[in-house]
Amino acid sequence: MIDVSQTECSFHPSAAARQAAVIEYRGHFTNEIITSLLDTTAVRLLCDGEDLRTRRRVLRVMVESLQNIARHREPCVDNTGAISADVFALRKQGGLYILVCGNPVTRSAVPHLAARLERVNSLNRQQLKELYQRLLLATSRAGGLGFVDIARRSGTKLRFDFHEISDEHCFFGLTVALARGGSGTKKKYMDILNLEGTEDTPAILFDKKKGIFKISGRSIPEDPSVFYKPVLEWIRQYAKDANPSTQVVFKLEYFNTSSAKVILDMLYALEAIKGASILWYFDEEDEDMEEAGQEFAELVKIPFEFKPS
Repeated sequence: MIDVSQTECSFHPSAAARQAAVIEYRGHFTNEIITSLLDTTAVRLLCDGEDLRTRRRVLRVMVESLQNIARHREPCVDNTGAISADVFALRKQGGLYILVCGNPVTRSAVPHLAARLERVNSLNRQQLKELYQRLLLATSRAGGLGFVDIARRSGTKLRFDFHEISDEHCFFGLTVALARGGSGTKKKYMDILNLEGTEDTPAILFDKKKGIFKISGRSIPEDPSVFYKPVLEWIRQYAKDANPSTQVVFKLEYFNTSSAKVILDMLYALEAIKGASILWYFDEEDEDMEEAGQEFAELVKIPFEFKPS
């Protein structure tokens, strides 16, 4: 078995991201290496206590992503004279697994690849299912089937980009977010939602039994809609059988404008809960955070209490 733990990968943005890595690899992908990556990931997910459904979804998306690299990569030498390697990483981020992979492709392939991915991202769940079935029934080679399957399993838009690495080649990067603990309408509602905080995302603890609903830390993820998706789903499920009183505590250091939109979406979802209220903490010297809470309070019909910390 290949010792993937000894490989290196240069595209993690921070030390915290590297610490959250489940597995990472940089180099040439062969069937033997793909098998080793899958086996190692399966063991680590099991040791981390992930449920069977999550493990299977992560591994299925991994298979499609890695085999796509093995089939379609274009060996090339970049503008520095180095041989451009394929890359893969899987890391935890709060309630998500983030899968990142990339490989060189010819410049001529970029428009077709981009159009195919944009088409996949434009479809809803039912349309993806119908496209998947059509591609399966097609008499010709089912090009794009892997991307469709990845989008169906993740339930999120596929992020992709292309970076020039030589006169004839670009590096194609793909990022996929997968919810931990199941997703979609089949997901079981859990009384407790507990997401650990990171450098970019807040700690979130929603505990129905103990009556604790708290969001704390900083919220500056690149794509807040992906991070907060399981939070919004939890609130909607909780609203169906909420406690008589629900006070949600916000104790944020700061948040970016993209997060502000998702926070407002959460507040709208909380409006449907009878007895819901907000406790908004702010530092006594942080007028901006106090003002941000006041602006949210003006936009929703939920009682707000403001408290300096």
